[in-house]
Amino acid sequence: MDPVEFLRNYLTRDRDVPGNDTEEFLDLDYFDAGLIDSFGVINLVAEIEGTFSVRFGPSDMQSKEFRTVRGLSGIIQKLRSG
Repeated sequence: MDPVEFLRNYLTRDRDVPGNDTEEFLDLDYFDAGLIDSFGVINLVAEIEGTFSVRFGPSDMQSKEFRTVRGLSGIIQKLRSG
């Protein structure tokens, strides 16, 4: 599964997501939009790690890229490629 597709499905499950087009959605800060909170990020990380067989390090989760779909999908791709 593509990381962007996974994140779109995860973030839009049972909620409306701002962003009418793909570019806007990719750059959406899902923390600022209220889609994920500190507890929700634990579930998100667990689902990503299980789905993509990756492990996030502290620097991955503390980077500003972690806050957007575009950035997080890039981190996932980087971890998948080794």
